[in-house]
Amino acid sequence: MNSGGFRDYERSKTKPKNGLRIALLGDSFTEAFHVKLEDTYGAIMEQKLQQCSVLKDQKVEVMNFGSQGYGTAQELMTLRHHVWDYAPDLVILAFYAANDLRNNYRPLDHDYLRPYFVYKNGELELDMSFQTMKPWERGRYVFSMVDILPIWLVRNSRILQLIRKVDMDAKPRQFLDEKGKSLISFYREPELNSEWDEAWKVTEGLIKLMRDEVYERGAGFMVIAISDSHQVHPNLEHREKFKNNHNLSDLYYPDRRIEAFGKQENIPVYILSGPLGNEAQKTGKCLYGFDNAEPCGGHWNIEGHKFVGKIMSNYLCDKYKLERSRGVGE
Repeated sequence: MNSGGFRDYERSKTKPKNGLRIALLGDSFTEAFHVKLEDTYGAIMEQKLQQCSVLKDQKVEVMNFGSQGYGTAQELMTLRHHVWDYAPDLVILAFYAANDLRNNYRPLDHDYLRPYFVYKNGELELDMSFQTMKPWERGRYVFSMVDILPIWLVRNSRILQLIRKVDMDAKPRQFLDEKGKSLISFYREPELNSEWDEAWKVTEGLIKLMRDEVYERGAGFMVIAISDSHQVHPNLEHREKFKNNHNLSDLYYPDRRIEAFGKQENIPVYILSGPLGNEAQKTGKCLYGFDNAEPCGGHWNIEGHKFVGKIMSNYLCDKYKLERSRGVGE
């Protein structure tokens, strides 16, 4: 961790002369505690972009502002309260549909102790009500309704203690059941006005807010759509079996939606599921998972970070080459 509180190298708030700064916003995929700092995709992007022919005379910095557990709302607030201090030229939002959608919408999330944005009169407004929540309001999985009662009453009633124990013993099962459903639901196109439809609307509104604030500062903005491990499993039979077992029409609805949204809103979107899926199939290697954890699942391993760092640096290098050629032509 650096002195700013982020998992990154130490960065000066004074931008280097002739420097190029890229800020990464994201969750645990970007913070990437699962691998060494030098093996994160951000560090690899920085290293490879420095070798890009049109950037060789610039000091390239790819700054990591990722934080595990964050949704788009907290990433927007990170942009506002931290990122601008470092004057980035490009802001990249790493969007992970598998949990960012529910993290952005309280009715779907299990963690009430976070800020949310809600629509009021057609505008997104910041909801900081978690700061004044009563203990029993902070999450249905960590408190029992018995906790509303006075402590002295519960301490002197074996019946209330038993009711609370039965209630709390059931909470982990409820949590796992609901979490399991949410880990599948994001693949599906939501029904109109459903909770998932609302979560998508809030999320897209947050991304537009981020885009507007970045463009107002004169910086560039883009979205990386992080794939889920089942979308890019090296075994095609596994992908098909997973889809059929959960009655999914396909595994790529979130990618298509965020890509179409980007085209509509003038936001460049890079979809990772295609390149990662092709690489995994070609090499037979899992780009997710670790030997001491879920095989081929969870987060990117070293190979996954290496590949993402390579393809994103190639993409950006080509982008800067094109911009430079247009500038010369004009």
